[in-house]
This record gives sequence, C-alpha cells and structure tokens, in this order.
Amino acid sequence: MVCRLLNRPDFQTQPSLGLPFYLHGVGHNVFKEGFVESLGEADFSEIYWMERGSCEISFDERKFILKEGQAIFRGPAKFRRKQSLSPGGFSHFWVTFDGPDAETFLRSYGYPQEPLDVGDCPVELFDEIEQRLLANTLYSQRHMVSVLAEIIAHMGGTDSESDSRAGEITCQFMQSVREHYFEYGTGIEFFAEQLGISRGTLNRLVKYKTGITPIEYLNRFRLQKARSLLFGSSMPIAEVAQRVGIRRANYFCKLIRAKMGMTPTEYRHGHTSCDGE
Repeated sequence: MVCRLLNRPDFQTQPSLGLPFYLHGVGHNVFKEGFVESLGEADFSEIYWMERGSCEISFDERKFILKEGQAIFRGPAKFRRKQSLSPGGFSHFWVTFDGPDAETFLRSYGYPQEPLDVGDCPVELFDEIEQRLLANTLYSQRHMVSVLAEIIAHMGGTDSESDSRAGEITCQFMQSVREHYFEYGTGIEFFAEQLGISRGTLNRLVKYKTGITPIEYLNRFRLQKARSLLFGSSMPIAEVAQRVGIRRANYFCKLIRAKMGMTPTEYRHGHTSCDGE
C-alpha cells in the first residue's frame, strides 16, 4: 500500500473563520490486489476520484462499485469500507472537508450519491489543496474553498476547450515536474524550455494558478516524495536526497529542517504509521 496524505495541522478542531466548510485532508492511495480497508465513524464529508482499477466502496449500508474515471462523494458516515476488485489493485485521490455547511454545499450541486463518470482526475487541483494545506495561511484556508468547489464542478463534466492558457500551462508544468523531479539541474529554465515559453511567462502563469512560484512547487513536490521515502524505507539519507533530485545531502537536510522543523532522521523516527485519512 502507498499512502500519500496530508491533514490540516488541527484536523480534529475546525477553524473559526466563518467559512461554509474547511478542508480537512487530501491524499492519494494506491492499494494492492485483495486489499480490504474498514474504517470507523467519520464526521467529515469526502470525495473519492478513481485513478486506476476498481473497488467496492461502502458508506454505512450502501455499496457501490467505483471504476477508473469515476468519482463519488459521501457525507458523514458511521462506517466506511473499501475492497479491491482489480487484479492489479487500484488507486484513487481523495479530499475530506468539514464545517457547518459542508454536506449541504456538496449536495447543492444536485449530483446523485452514486459513481459519476467524470474522466481523468484533475490531479493539479488535489495538488493545489495539498500546497494550500502546507501553507496553512488565512488566505490559503479561504482559497481552498474555491479549489474544492472547482473539484466538485469537475464532477459534473468540463469543457476542455474553454480552459485558460494559465490552466493549460500549469497542468503541463505539473506533469513535467512529475516526470523530471528526480533529475539534477531541473530548474525553471528547464521547464520553460520544455513548454516552449519564457521563464517569466512560466513564473507568472504558475503563480497565478497556484499562488506559488514554479521553483516553490518543485521543491515542495520533492519534499513530498522525500517524506514518502523517509517514511516507507530505511534508505540512507544521502540516497533519499539523490532520489528526489537533490545532489548534496547537507542541503537536503537543511531544506527538510527549514520546511518541517526537524531533521530527516527525526522525521523518520517520529512517523511510524500512515494514519489520518
């Protein structure tokens, strides 16, 4: 099982900003063939977006088959269960949210609570929520409301021809980061050249869409990958740094400490389970 997740720091306590809902957590799970997961009561709402494979998913007494390219939502539930149905397992993205009007807001779109044929997952939106949760500023908490609303809107279908140039460039940039983050020397010039645009244009469009610069996005993406390697393996620290495209181990340790407030070794020793979904 591969479990990538991020919760707001105080996920058991709702913020008091007067918003209709608050982002609780976001993640990406990859489960092997035969996987079964049973979870207890959840007082938050959730969206699942199937990336690959299929599974049986249960909320309280209701059961559904969720297939690749489909999404489903649920409100608070006393029981949740997932069971893999695919020979190769399955993977999905998820986002959770709570607050006084969370379920009402979700249901106001009029979608039936059953699998919706939605196509490819808007990974960049889940990534953006992840970045906003990492930032955890007041603006980020407000902005996440609109990002989640966009994910919900995608569940009703999109018109790809009307996508803005900023959105298209940002999606292409994020895809390029996923393909090249582990290579040494990948900076803004590299990605701008890959996309056939100037460095200034890439910086402006990505920051407009995500609120952070391309280099900030690349560094955060590398840190997320590094966290997974630190958590899920006994790989030497220097090798973890190399695996995420950072040549010097001392710089890697400095970056981890600056962003997470602890050394890579302290992070590894302090995380022994994958909880929080």
